[in-house]
Order: sequence, then C-alpha cells, then structure tokens
Amino acid sequence: MIDKLEIKDLLQKDTVNEIVEFGVSIEGKEYRGHLKDGGLSWMNMRPRQEDHQVSLNDVVNEIKRRIDARHQ
Repeated sequence: MIDKLEIKDLLQKDTVNEIVEFGVSIEGKEYRGHLKDGGLSWMNMRPRQEDHQVSLNDVVNEIKRRIDARHQ
C-alpha cells in the first residue's frame, strides 16, 4: 500500500492552524500533501485511483492514522 511516509514539517504547531506536511510513496510514485483539521489536501500531482491498485481511500486513512499516532 504505502511504500514510504515521511512527515516533513509541522507548521504552526499546537495552534488551531496546525498543518502537517508529508511526502508519501504509493506503489513507487511520489506525492506530497498537507493534513489540517483531519482533512487531507494533495499538492500538485494528485494521485488518481486508476493509477493504483490500492484504494486511495485506504491510503488516506492510513496516512491519517500514522500521522495521528506519531503526534500523540
């Protein structure tokens, strides 16, 4: 599913505007995004479901789970 997840930055830590920047590799393709208030936003080069065998909903849930686990 996820080959690699790298949490790059925690912007405005411990504020209502906290944003987590991350990089992720899905089936060998690299993507970047932000997680804020439980919502995930992809930066340029948004993954498309037809490019991957795994469910992108499962990928998003796994990214959120790993980031939440790291920040508890």
